[in-house]
Amino acid sequence: MRIALLPLTLAALIASGCGRLGLAKSPSPAPTSAAAASAGSTRGASRPAGLVEASQMDSAVAARRLGLVSAGQRVSTAEVGYYIDVQEAKFRQLRIPDLQIERAREAITMRLGATASFAVGSARLAPEARAHLATIAGVLRDYQASVVTVIGHTDDSGAAAVNQSLSEQRALAVVEALRGGGVASGRLLAVGMGARRPIASNATPAGRDANRRVELRIVVVQ
Repeated sequence: MRIALLPLTLAALIASGCGRLGLAKSPSPAPTSAAAASAGSTRGASRPAGLVEASQMDSAVAARRLGLVSAGQRVSTAEVGYYIDVQEAKFRQLRIPDLQIERAREAITMRLGATASFAVGSARLAPEARAHLATIAGVLRDYQASVVTVIGHTDDSGAAAVNQSLSEQRALAVVEALRGGGVASGRLLAVGMGARRPIASNATPAGRDANRRVELRIVVVQ
């Protein structure tokens, strides 16, 4: 689905957001030792940096948040709602085809269809998807007080182990694209869910297409 144009109130938020929230414009922090140590504890020696097990996702996000707080990248409780409002408005203005955006308190979840982003069975990003992620990275660079967890999902076709590996590799590909767009490594995590969290029935082609997705979960640090 296409994202509708913004109401004037959201456009006004964008116009004033960067000036009001000067904190977001500070240089990207390097990963802290606490965050790096936590990330290392959640993966085996052969696992790529930033990739964590689904069971360790919450603790890994907590460690990333602690690292950002230690680096001075946080938003006051009084400002957090406004901070997220401005980001949400900017994401919606990107008008990326089929991008779905959901807001829940201090978090934004964006959903990219994997069918449009990757070839069947591949973790190589399509050129158009890479361009879209570059624009998303531009917003994330401006609002740095957040942890971004990229979660890969598949349908239930094929072996569970293959689906798990594919979901991880696709999540990592998105993380690498965001990192290439200037988002600090200390803010990024990759998680593969395989086929464990469907949002539609896998009994139909449309349902399987919906389940093949990559989600970006953006949690603001307070």
